[in-house]
Amino acid sequence: MSLLTPLYLLGLAAVGLPVLFHLIRRQPRGRKVFSTVMFLEPSPPRVTRRSRLENWPLLLLRAAAVCLLVLAFARPYLREILGIEQSGEAGEAIVILVDTSASMRRDGLWEDAVRRVESVIAARRPADRVAILAFDREVRPVMSLDEWAAVEPSARRHVVRERLGGLSPGWAATHLDQALVTAAELLHAASTSGPHGSAARPKRIVLVSDVAEGSRVESLANQEWPADVPVTLERVAPTSPTNAGLQLVAGIEDRAAEDARRTEVHSVRDAGGSANREAAAEAARDGTGGRSGGEHAGGRSGTPSYGAAHVRVRVTNASDSMRAQFQLAWRPPADRAVSGPRPVEVYCPAGQSRVVRVAVPDGLELPAKLTLTGDDHEFDNSVPIDQPIARTVHVLLYTDDPADDPAGMRFYLERAFHSAGRSSVRVTAQPADAPGPVPVSRDVPLVIVGTPPADEQFAGLRHYMQQGGTLLIAAETTAACTLWGRLFDGAAVEAREADVAGYAMLTGIDFSHPLFAPFNEPRFADFTGVRIWRHRRVALDVSAATQPKLEASATSGGPRVLARLEDGSPAMIEQPLGRGRGLLMAFGWHPADSQLALSTKFVPLVHALVVLAAGEDDGPRRLVVGDPLPLASRRGETAAPVTIRTPDAGVIQLAADSAMFPAAAVPGVYRISSEAGDERRFTVGLPPEESRTAPMPLERLESLGVRLASTESPEAATSRAARERQLKTEELETRQKYWRWLIVAALGVLVLETWLGGRLARGTRRSSVPELNRI
Repeated sequence: MSLLTPLYLLGLAAVGLPVLFHLIRRQPRGRKVFSTVMFLEPSPPRVTRRSRLENWPLLLLRAAAVCLLVLAFARPYLREILGIEQSGEAGEAIVILVDTSASMRRDGLWEDAVRRVESVIAARRPADRVAILAFDREVRPVMSLDEWAAVEPSARRHVVRERLGGLSPGWAATHLDQALVTAAELLHAASTSGPHGSAARPKRIVLVSDVAEGSRVESLANQEWPADVPVTLERVAPTSPTNAGLQLVAGIEDRAAEDARRTEVHSVRDAGGSANREAAAEAARDGTGGRSGGEHAGGRSGTPSYGAAHVRVRVTNASDSMRAQFQLAWRPPADRAVSGPRPVEVYCPAGQSRVVRVAVPDGLELPAKLTLTGDDHEFDNSVPIDQPIARTVHVLLYTDDPADDPAGMRFYLERAFHSAGRSSVRVTAQPADAPGPVPVSRDVPLVIVGTPPADEQFAGLRHYMQQGGTLLIAAETTAACTLWGRLFDGAAVEAREADVAGYAMLTGIDFSHPLFAPFNEPRFADFTGVRIWRHRRVALDVSAATQPKLEASATSGGPRVLARLEDGSPAMIEQPLGRGRGLLMAFGWHPADSQLALSTKFVPLVHALVVLAAGEDDGPRRLVVGDPLPLASRRGETAAPVTIRTPDAGVIQLAADSAMFPAAAVPGVYRISSEAGDERRFTVGLPPEESRTAPMPLERLESLGVRLASTESPEAATSRAARERQLKTEELETRQKYWRWLIVAALGVLVLETWLGGRLARGTRRSSVPELNRI
């Protein structure tokens, strides 16, 4: 039994009051009956020399009532009901977060982190409950709370040491926000669903990490951090802070290919007229990648000399680095020597970055690595360089437009596709009334319909999409919209020419879709410059039996609106069919319908269309460790088992129905091959934020609501612990509420005391009545 407000026990002194009242009561020794007292002088009554207590039951009832009231105000509660130790101190519930991200690969950090975890475990008491989580991009359990409770207290340190021995830092990014939220949710779940006493346990998170600037913490702003979960920071730091990282900006580029792309874009500019010169120039910059600010050239002895091929890389120096001079050099496979330019000198002050263009030596065997030297930590000092496998991708276009007519869609499409990636993209124009089936081939991933083809091609178009092809209908007329509706069962399309007052603009663009994902940044997401002079107003009637909603996801089999026009009608719709898909655009990109072909959005949009149709990007992949790799077979291919060769010489076999390789675990070049002899290569790099290794200011975490216990003074921590214990005790007493029963008991005792006092008083009056009658 414990008391919430024990000072009220001082009220037990009031029990002496009834006893005192009984003792000081003056009672005459006896009575004499006189006929008259008028002749007697008044004198005080004589009392007995020794007071004595009378009516013991009445006295005990009054004392019991006072005791019950005092005990009720002291608010008693029982600790053992919720399993709390009789010693008055509950064990802690602790979650230890161990950082295994790439930045922890710096010299000495991981060993220090393991020692910190072991010291935290050594300080635990038998009543404590501990869980250990490892995190980088994902959160992985090392030991759960139930596993900790199942292990004998004497063996816990040994078990933890064994499990930490199986851990090591990986190559992924640091998602600190996700780890903290997961740990807080784990503690909350344990307190609500665990055994009695879990809610009363003090909760705490111990974070063992370098807490670098590159750690992701943004999503903490959307979470309300629990007030009863402090975070104790065990920060590890390297002996030397100097660290510079290297990231790939643009893969191997051929100067002649860049010149060809510029020529193509200039021809588009000339066809568009002088009003679009600035837009075409920006399209040229989008197509070639452009030069970033602070760009340097790499060559012999630092001379600005550009070879036939080069790569662009970014050197990032941490804000706490002590050096600013670094070197770039090539390292071919098996570390064989390579002839070519000497190392490129790069000057990059602390906290800044530089984009450097480095020439590719002649005869360099690919894949190779470009390495950075001059800092103290090597984990982020190399990037894999590979030349994508070139292939020819054919795009079939149904149109009657002449090839040299700048008023038709074919003219702009052919020139834009020449700039789309490293593979050769060829547009094959076919008249609308051409006989023959639509080809289903891995090299023909995209069919575009401008002029609706003959009815004989209808079955071929459906078969093409069912086998994995992508069909785009750029509706120059309402007849094209009707064709799109016929291709899908259960969807009836009504289309008419829209009444446009001046021009219309795109709105409600779905930037999560791969077609518009390249524009999902504030500087690229503005489509107000694309003016649409004419368009078809499309109304879909999707039957409830097939698809209840127009906005249904593409994976559910229903149509999905990717963009709308100002009047609310769909501007672009996607509909899956079999292994492929169909796309409907309610307007054309030629000048009579819109300014799309003459805007800076056209080149990246058609490039994204080819990537979406072909199932892979033909340019340099911006994949980082942790990203999934697409394994879906190309259009027209039969699914076959896949073999993946990882950069660390590992071989992974996947089943034929596998669509994705879950995650790339190490940086380098991944080779994906099938039984059909087809091979694809993906270049996976280190997350660039891992090179920002300077310590993150703790104020940033506190500004996001995280309460850091390490920043409290010992006095404040003691006071906070006392307040938390008091709050938990109040919560426990509030649930039991024994004071209510004590009040009821006190009222019952008072009722009994009143009845007994009245009964005794009536008996005294009856015994004194005869004497009074005789007076």
